[in-house]
Amino acid sequence: LSILPLGFSFGAVEVTLPAFAEDHGNRVLGGVLIGAWSLGSALGGLLYGAVDWQTPVARRYALLSSLVPVAFAPLAAAPSIGAMAALAWLAGLSVAPVLTAGNQVVGDLAERGTETEAYTWPITALVTGVAAGNAVAGALVTHGGVRQALVVAAAGAAVACALAWSRWPAMQRPA
Repeated sequence: LSILPLGFSFGAVEVTLPAFAEDHGNRVLGGVLIGAWSLGSALGGLLYGAVDWQTPVARRYALLSSLVPVAFAPLAAAPSIGAMAALAWLAGLSVAPVLTAGNQVVGDLAERGTETEAYTWPITALVTGVAAGNAVAGALVTHGGVRQALVVAAAGAAVACALAWSRWPAMQRPA
């Protein structure tokens, strides 16, 4: 359930970063902003994988979901393309870890023989959320502005965080 609004926020950011570059007079740098965000995610994933985690994965997922709105909110205040590149890189650090932990929760909870089906649900939620975030951010960029779209992206991440925290006890590995 929490992956849907998480995907929404990711989809909104991926539409809004190029629009930010265009608003700042350099449309070509939209790809650089997406690249900075992606490099942050890649580094976040590598760092996540390098840690020998001691916390239960469900709690870890809830904790990591808390980082996403905190990391995404400053994007709405970026004053320049350079600042946005740095903020996008920082925001990206939260992406791969939260998705990885979410998939680990699914792996823990799936009954033997249902793993493939179990993994399709969060992927479906993620892709649906990304598509909705793309559509909403596109409309907001056109009619309300880039900053409004980035605030909505951070709000989607906050909803995901609230859902993860409200459900983390139910996401524990069965005894």
